[in-house]
Amino acid sequence: MPKFVYKARDKQGKLLEGVKFANSSREVVEELDRVGLLAVSVEEATEIVGEKEKKKKKKREVEVRKRINAKEIAIFCRQMATMINAGVSIVESIEDITQMVVNVKFRNVLKTVSTNIKRGSSLSEALKKHPRIFSRIFIAMIRAGEESGNLDIVLLDLSDYLENGVKLRRKIKSASTYPVFIGVFFAGVVAGLVLFLIPRFKKLFISMGTDLPLPTKIVMGISDLAIHNFHWLILLAGGAVAGLVFLYNTKPGRFKIDKLLLDTPIVGVFITKVILTRFFQTLATLLKSGVDVVASLEIAAKVINNIPAEQMIDNIRIKIMEGSSLAAEMANYTLFPRMPVRMTAIGEKSGKIDEMLARIAEYYSDEVDATVEGFSSIIEPVLIVFLGFIVGIFIISMYLPIFKMAIGMMSGGGGF
Repeated sequence: MPKFVYKARDKQGKLLEGVKFANSSREVVEELDRVGLLAVSVEEATEIVGEKEKKKKKKREVEVRKRINAKEIAIFCRQMATMINAGVSIVESIEDITQMVVNVKFRNVLKTVSTNIKRGSSLSEALKKHPRIFSRIFIAMIRAGEESGNLDIVLLDLSDYLENGVKLRRKIKSASTYPVFIGVFFAGVVAGLVLFLIPRFKKLFISMGTDLPLPTKIVMGISDLAIHNFHWLILLAGGAVAGLVFLYNTKPGRFKIDKLLLDTPIVGVFITKVILTRFFQTLATLLKSGVDVVASLEIAAKVINNIPAEQMIDNIRIKIMEGSSLAAEMANYTLFPRMPVRMTAIGEKSGKIDEMLARIAEYYSDEVDATVEGFSSIIEPVLIVFLGFIVGIFIISMYLPIFKMAIGMMSGGGGF
C-alpha cells in the first residue's frame, strides 16, 4: 500500500504533519476529515522527483494581463470549492487550478500562495500577502471557513458575492455610459455650430452690410466669445477637472462630493440603492460565513465607497459594541428605509439575520435594475429634446436675417 506524507490543520488552526498508508491521496483526505482535520497537502512519499519537475515545467503560451479582475477570482473560488468538496487537498487544488489559469500574473500569485502553504501558512495567511488581489472581505471569509471547517461552502459564497459585484458594476456602468455619450455628442454638435457654422454665416451677413435681428447678434456674440477665448475655455475646463480630482482625493473634499451626490434628487436615489445593495450583500455574505457582526460591519463600511454612508455604518458598529441591535441603530439614519430596518429586526429575532439580509440585498439589486432601465427610457428623450432645442435656437437665429430679407423682397422693399 502506498505511503503518503500529509500536512493538516485542526479546528484551532494548528498545523500537524504525519504519514499514512492508503490507496490514494483522496482516501487520506477523507480519513483526516473524519477525525476533524483539514488537509493542507497530501503527497505520495515515493513520488518520482522527475515527474514533479516535469509537471511544474508545463506551461502554456498566453498573453500577459496587467490586472486580475473579480471574475477570474470568482472562477478560482468556484473551482477550489468543487475540488475541496471532492476530497482534494488545498495545495493540490491550487496547483491543479494554476495550470488552467490563463492570466499569467494570477498564475504566479497562485504559485506563491501554494509555496507559502507548503511552508506552513494557512490559506488565509498565504492569501493575505496579496492585499491588492484578495480584499479584506475575501481574507475574513476564508479565515472563517478554515475555523468552521466549511471552507468549500465559504468559497462558493465568495464566488457568488464576487459575481454579484461584477453584475452591479456593470449596471452602474450601463447607467452612466449612455448619458456621457449623449453629453459628449451634444458638446460636439454645439462646438461645431459655434466654431465653424456660425462664423461662415457671420461673413455672409457682414458682406451684405445690413442690420441684424437681436437673436442673431446674441448668437454671433457667443460664437465670437468662444473663438477668441477658446484656449482659456480649454484651460478652465481642464483646471475644473483637475480641481475636482484633487478635491476628491482629499478626505474633506471626498466627503462633500459624496454627500452632494447623495442629496442630488435623481442621482442620489440611484446611488443610495447601489450603496444599500453593496452593504447588505457584503454583510449577508460575511455573516453567513461565520464572521461576527462587528467585524462584518467594519468590512462592509469600506466596500460601499461613500464616505458619509461609511461614517454612518461605523457609528452603528460602535453602538452595537456597546450593546445595541443592528435594526435599532439603522432606524436612526435616513439612509436606511423602513422596509430593510423591519426585515433586519425580524432576522435578528428569528436568528436568521444572514438570510434576511440576503433577501434585502436581492430586493435592492432588482431596484438598481429597474432604475437603470428607467434612466435609459427617460434620459434619451430628455437629452434629445434638449439638444434639439439648443440646436434649433442656433439655426433659427442664423436664418432669421434670411427670412427677413425674403419677406422684404416679397413686399417689394428689397434687402433686409
